[in-house]
Amino acid sequence: MKLRKLLFAVAILAMASLASAQGVTVGAFHYFGQGANFYVQGLTDHCVPDLGTAVGDGAPDGTPIVLYHAFDNQPYPVNAAGGVGGDGRPFALSNTWLINAGVLGFPGIFTTGFDQPGLSIPNGVPTNLNFYLVVETAFARWKSPTFSLTSGLNDDVTIQTWLPCEELVTPCTPQDYNIHVQNWHTFAPFYQCLHLCPGVTSTVCLHGLKADNRPHVTLIPGCDTQYLGCQETCPPAAPAAGPWFFVPDPLGGPVGSWCITLTSPLEGCVCFCVDFIESAELGSFDAVAQDNSVELAWNTLSESNLASFRVLRDGAVIGNVSAQNSVTGASYTFVDANAVNGTTYTYSLASVNMDGSVEDWGVTVTATPSMNAAVITEYALHQNYPNPFNPTTNIVFDVVSENFVTLTVFNAMGQEVSTLVNGTQAAGRHTVAFDAANLTSGLYFYTVKIGNEFTATKKMMLVK
Repeated sequence: MKLRKLLFAVAILAMASLASAQGVTVGAFHYFGQGANFYVQGLTDHCVPDLGTAVGDGAPDGTPIVLYHAFDNQPYPVNAAGGVGGDGRPFALSNTWLINAGVLGFPGIFTTGFDQPGLSIPNGVPTNLNFYLVVETAFARWKSPTFSLTSGLNDDVTIQTWLPCEELVTPCTPQDYNIHVQNWHTFAPFYQCLHLCPGVTSTVCLHGLKADNRPHVTLIPGCDTQYLGCQETCPPAAPAAGPWFFVPDPLGGPVGSWCITLTSPLEGCVCFCVDFIESAELGSFDAVAQDNSVELAWNTLSESNLASFRVLRDGAVIGNVSAQNSVTGASYTFVDANAVNGTTYTYSLASVNMDGSVEDWGVTVTATPSMNAAVITEYALHQNYPNPFNPTTNIVFDVVSENFVTLTVFNAMGQEVSTLVNGTQAAGRHTVAFDAANLTSGLYFYTVKIGNEFTATKKMMLVK
């Protein structure tokens, strides 16, 4: 018994280039007495609604092409050895192929070559069979016209027509995204394609950051970009972002998560671009009033890619201080020499990154310079600076009139580790340095007692 193989060909031949996605659809089915070759050229991932206008890109690799029998609308039965079934129908050696653009280098291409299984019909089988082909992407279903095959050698049938296409609506599955930051100093820039469902909120969280490491992002509708992580073909969403919010570690660890919510009225994707992560962790920020001036002091716990710090008084920039860019942090001071006695000022800081972007730290301090800074009107114990510190820090306290003063440092267990002052102190503001080089990292407390008039305690953190 002689066998002959069937050649199937479905082609979308472009009048212009394939890249223009404009052309005429021609469906042609041939079968011959020898060999088998089945190919699909130029099918898109969306339907072609009218002549000369294609929608979407080439059907992606791996898209199945299935041979159906028109009698029962089921995939044609397969028999690896070929032959005839009990109902007289010949078996296909294969009824499913996959698009592989790499074969010819164009989108939406498949070809079996002449050595792949097709359909074998024994000569002399008295049968008249009707078939059709289906190519289905995520968004579109292409169905060929029905065509008939009979047994015999060197028969030929050609059908030229538009291929009917049905646009498919697939349910959108909302999802949240979790991005783990291994090292925030080198993490940005970072790009990831996110898929959004219409009217549904998706939450994106960057894990492994401290509260001072707030991310800054840009949202680009669509993911067809040059950025690695955003090189995907999908309809663009219309993203709207909520405010960033910080979620502490539920176990009390030093790092947590920065999260943001995204919504879109359109289904599609967005390129989530992390431009930079705020690159300085603020330790402490303090202001000390002086005669017609105010001294500002601050420190950082870590720095990266910083150019300078901007000092602002009542919202206006009054000075710049160059950054040291130390990954272990640094200490800074700035004197506002143009302050006026009796006026209360509010000071804030902003950091300037190497790329020129500016980050407002959102922390303010106030001070009122006096004619004689040595004249103190009330007792006070100020926050040490820098804080946290390694290994030295400064402790400041105010004495209204000459009095006996003790300044003592305790560890977290309440044990005394150092007495910094134990004697009579003159009226005025006093600054005492504390060196913790011989102590271990951890939480410490410092207490000042001034005669019988004033006692206060504050805490500080030693980080080595």
